[in-house]
Amino acid sequence: MSVQRLRREDCVLLIIDVQEAFVPSLYDPYPTIKNILKLSQGADVLGIPIILTEQYPKGIGETVPHILDRLGTHSYVEKDTFSCFKEPRFVEQLGETGKSQIIITGIEAHVCVTKTALDAIDAGYEVYVVDDAVTSRTKRNRDLGVRRMERAGAVVESTESALFACIERSDDETFKQIHRIIK
Repeated sequence: MSVQRLRREDCVLLIIDVQEAFVPSLYDPYPTIKNILKLSQGADVLGIPIILTEQYPKGIGETVPHILDRLGTHSYVEKDTFSCFKEPRFVEQLGETGKSQIIITGIEAHVCVTKTALDAIDAGYEVYVVDDAVTSRTKRNRDLGVRRMERAGAVVESTESALFACIERSDDETFKQIHRIIK
């Protein structure tokens, strides 16, 4: 069995439910949002598609403005399900990318993020959870979710390690751009 490694040509970035109404009740939300923004910038530099989900936006509200403004025209899926994989439109959009790896970010780590990661693994995807780009209302629930996903086979990365994993060489044209994003 070979070791799982992120390959920019094979991955999609998934941003799950980072909505305004959730933010005030989250554990340490601003570093999480900042890292999601870095990942989305890096994904654009690396040519990685991005899918954004919102959980019942009529009741919970839209994605935080910083992320919405940053993303512009990327794919968007509204859902009422906890797992993104239970929403047919998400499965369709993900399938259209043709990618086999999913970099997962968002909230809440122990609910929507975990359920999505487990279903992704069951569906045959390689899953990479970005530890510093997921959160929950409590640190304990965030940590439990990350551990659960890792035990199920997800690879846990940091924002920086995920982005640099997608670059093979320091003379790659994207290296300097990613380096500036990370700083």
